[in-house]
Amino acid sequence: RRVAVKSSIDFENERTFTAYGGTNEVADNPDMIDAVRWQGSQIPVEPGKDVYIRKFATDTDFASTVVKLDIPASRPAAPKAEIDEAGPTFIAMKPVDGAQYKLAALDSWQDSPALEGLEPDTAYTVEMRLNATESDFTSEVASIQVKTGKGVIISVYYQYGDEAIHTETYGAVLGENTVTADTAELTENGFVLESPAAGQVKVTVTEENGVLTADM
Repeated sequence: RRVAVKSSIDFENERTFTAYGGTNEVADNPDMIDAVRWQGSQIPVEPGKDVYIRKFATDTDFASTVVKLDIPASRPAAPKAEIDEAGPTFIAMKPVDGAQYKLAALDSWQDSPALEGLEPDTAYTVEMRLNATESDFTSEVASIQVKTGKGVIISVYYQYGDEAIHTETYGAVLGENTVTADTAELTENGFVLESPAAGQVKVTVTEENGVLTADM
């Protein structure tokens, strides 16, 4: 008989590592009922969904025996999602080994537990999952509602004479804030602080009629 190839699983991309050519047919049952002739690519896989593969018969060869892919029955359980800190412009989750994080409104996951560039005093849904491994799929997704802190976004400008070096934003909270220069960013642009004391500025935020205002 012809020989069908039994592929290992690419759990990160949820497909077979092996690309199957047009001599193969794929089904979800060992009797190969309603089998589909494959067209030369990896086969998508999902937890708990069986995949059977067979090389079909030709005018000169018998069909192969049917092979079944080893696919886990379910995803790992979702990790526990907990908040570490929520500022006016960021949410920091308590880190978990092998976890990924994102806002529910976004498509892309990140390895860092810090979600930045957010709006103050705003509710967000943060999602968290365990990344795929060599032997398992990505986990189920945990979600948690988080509200950023009350504050005001101020612009921070770096200038050398009349030359604009760098611009960034800072989420200032009610009361006194210490804005510290990003020395790594300055170094990347070829600058250092002549005086380390010049690398910090005090900014005070006050509130009147529910509106926060920075003094500089």
